[in-house]
Amino acid sequence: MTDEHCTTHGWSIIESAATHSQLAGVLAGFLFTGIVFLFGRTNRDNNQTIALVTATFFVLALDSYEYSIIAGNKPAIENLAAQCSLIWSQMMPAAGSLGVGAMALSAAVAWMLAGHVEAQAGHGPDRALYRLGGLVVSMMIGGAMLLLIATSLDYLESAYGDRPLTWGIVTPVFGLAIMAASMTVAVRRTVRLTGSAGVPLALPQNLPIATYATIVYGIICLVFTGVISLMGVDSNEGPNVVVVAGSLLLGLLAPGGVGILIARSVPTG
Repeated sequence: MTDEHCTTHGWSIIESAATHSQLAGVLAGFLFTGIVFLFGRTNRDNNQTIALVTATFFVLALDSYEYSIIAGNKPAIENLAAQCSLIWSQMMPAAGSLGVGAMALSAAVAWMLAGHVEAQAGHGPDRALYRLGGLVVSMMIGGAMLLLIATSLDYLESAYGDRPLTWGIVTPVFGLAIMAASMTVAVRRTVRLTGSAGVPLALPQNLPIATYATIVYGIICLVFTGVISLMGVDSNEGPNVVVVAGSLLLGLLAPGGVGILIARSVPTG
């Protein structure tokens, strides 16, 4: 940490937090508009899509608030290492929430594309839109997980002054394994869909589970951020092992778990 903005490798989590807060807020606003639009559609999968979009709106709205908390921090110059590490601990669930919101948003887009194809079933199913939906989900999961892995490694460096060998190896291994599993599931479900005889689509049981998991995850992240604020980011001591473990759980592992549920919720035949 080189200054009061908690700059690490030329990048400040405090200065970037305001932009991330605006991004999450804008996405949440678009999703609210999408919810209103979806109320006017009558295809049979519409209720599940509305539920998923609503959950995504919820987690992104909370994420915007979490980033605004980070943007308001100003650590003391004489104790940058400890205080910036605690601010990084707030950053982890905020970054994870943004990743989960992006993955859930892509799944909602896949369902809307599939619903459009189903509505046009009399003209023959459009396989290109099916493939596009699956591609968007798999690429969003892969991109989000790679960014969360990089963020987790930077967090370890901020918490310990370097990247501990064990954590530095286990973190990307687990992250890459979850990413590969999620993308594989999404691709396989899309292949099944494009290879099926046609519509109607099969409603997966995992779609409601993914919806509720997204909501619960968003609430837990908000509580975790609030607890760290109550602990005080002006503390003279950095995050303990419980805080570090919780930050990695909410910033990498939990988003990966939700990503697997989202991948299993991709439309299939």
